[in-house]
Amino acid sequence: MRPPTSEFTRTIADARNAREPYKQLRTAIGDVKLLGGLFVVIGLFSMAAAFVFAGRRDPMAARLMAIVNTLVLLGPGVWYFAAGVMMRRMNRQVLRQTKWVARTQLAIVPLSIVVGGMLAGPAGYSPEIFIIPAALTAFFVPALIALLFTFRRIDGLMNQIEPEGHGFEALPVQAMPLQRTVKE
Repeated sequence: MRPPTSEFTRTIADARNAREPYKQLRTAIGDVKLLGGLFVVIGLFSMAAAFVFAGRRDPMAARLMAIVNTLVLLGPGVWYFAAGVMMRRMNRQVLRQTKWVARTQLAIVPLSIVVGGMLAGPAGYSPEIFIIPAALTAFFVPALIALLFTFRRIDGLMNQIEPEGHGFEALPVQAMPLQRTVKE
């Protein structure tokens, strides 16, 4: 027989290990919300810079940069922040959608720089307008790749905390006691 102190310490260790996935999940979701907030702040800063510097001289270029900025930074940034709140509630559908948002953003960011660089000259704009977005892209691509790995970790932690059900699940059958009715 084990001494009672050994059993007591074993249950404390089990309780601590049971809380560990929740702690890791909160940390990972905090990373998602931080990156979303960072995208929003950088997006607002670059949008303000576009309207201040390009807005007076060339309002069409300012509008174009605002549209690209919203698609690349502001929209996904707000989504990541809101999705982080919903992921804390173990919402797996939001996690799946957010993975697709990150993948799409990962494709759009470098593609917009390449296409913009090729079309800037024929449209009458100087290609130097894409220097700031190209410099920011050098930081976004690794951040988005790290974000995809964070989503993978969140998915594993959600499965560890509460495994995902698949439609119908078989329930154990329990025998019910028979009741006899007596007629008088």
